[in-house]
Amino acid sequence: DITTQKIAEQKITNEKALLQTIIDVIPINIYVKDTRSRKILVNKAECEYMKVHSAEEILGKTNHELYPDFLADVLSSDDAQVFAGKTILNREIMNT
Repeated sequence: DITTQKIAEQKITNEKALLQTIIDVIPINIYVKDTRSRKILVNKAECEYMKVHSAEEILGKTNHELYPDFLADVLSSDDAQVFAGKTILNREIMNT
């Protein structure tokens, strides 16, 4: 039934908007990456940190598209560890 599908799609759209609103008011960087290390969700603080005007400028991009190679290599290594179920604690990398 097309009506049921449209209602389900609207519910998903509303839930995505609510999630985005919630994370946008948090003053620290928040982002989510897919298993290919592409950013698929970012908040306003992450956009400010990355010095972009909109999330569209960084969404879908990989570490190597966003950072210098030396930093992208470190971040990609970290991502691989996280995807493998390992935890990275007490580490901060400055993007300068």
